[in-house]
Amino acid sequence: MKKTILITGAHGFLGSSLSAFLRKHQKGFKLHGIAHEDCDLAEPGAVKPILRRLKPAYIFHFAGGRTDDVRRMLDANFETTKNLLDAVAELGLKTRVVIPGSAAEYGNIHGKKLITENCLPKPLGWYGFVKLLQTNLGLFYARQGLDVVVVRMFNICGANTPASLSIGGFARQIVAIERGEKPVIKTKNLGGKRDFLDIDDICRGLWMIARKGKAGEIYNLCSGRSSSIRTLLQRLLRSAHSRDIRVQENKQDSSLSFDVIGANAKFRSVVPWSPRVSLEQSLQNTLDSYRRLAS
Repeated sequence: MKKTILITGAHGFLGSSLSAFLRKHQKGFKLHGIAHEDCDLAEPGAVKPILRRLKPAYIFHFAGGRTDDVRRMLDANFETTKNLLDAVAELGLKTRVVIPGSAAEYGNIHGKKLITENCLPKPLGWYGFVKLLQTNLGLFYARQGLDVVVVRMFNICGANTPASLSIGGFARQIVAIERGEKPVIKTKNLGGKRDFLDIDDICRGLWMIARKGKAGEIYNLCSGRSSSIRTLLQRLLRSAHSRDIRVQENKQDSSLSFDVIGANAKFRSVVPWSPRVSLEQSLQNTLDSYRRLAS
């Protein structure tokens, strides 16, 4: 009998991307996804019948994400995680649960060239704070005996990257300009550097660490290399079909102009993973996906 993989938040960017990856590369598992319309994970006990029926070997808990409403963001990330892990515990399942962490949990780490899992998190915004609560919740349940690992993902780009993320937002605006809108890209402060990975490399890493990672541990999923946001935007603009695009930058938002570059040595000590998709190709994939969406 094939083992089951369950993905919550299956209709979101990360959930749908991992689903596509697993369908393509892992034929030996049954894949099941649930979205909010299937089950309200913020409701205590709601997911229990699904878990009782499926008895999944792996759960990728991708329900949640970022909203402007802090209360809703807590419900979507913290409450859903508690209810899911409560159900796993009550049913006595031996399921490996993967919790998606974020580089936003670290905040601005001074004096470190590369951010390791041992760095003390100091989130600067509500999203990073809520994700840190979610991480600590997962680790708490791991100490109670559940098979939980946390993967802190750094910045993502590649096909279908949402416009709420920097590269996706740039790509969406460029394609809109190509289709006749005013040739101006509006952006937050472009200072600082970030650590980007293509979504395909993210999905491959998630699956590898789900199988080999140690319960109760945090793993950075990152490239370990520095990329200037300004430079990445310039690269995208060179691939634009329109010329003379003006960039309107909000330089007042200086809180964004720090460097966030991760160390992946711990991750790579557990699995034989390294990025395969070049940053140049990933940027092109992002742009092309928005062109397909607009066509």
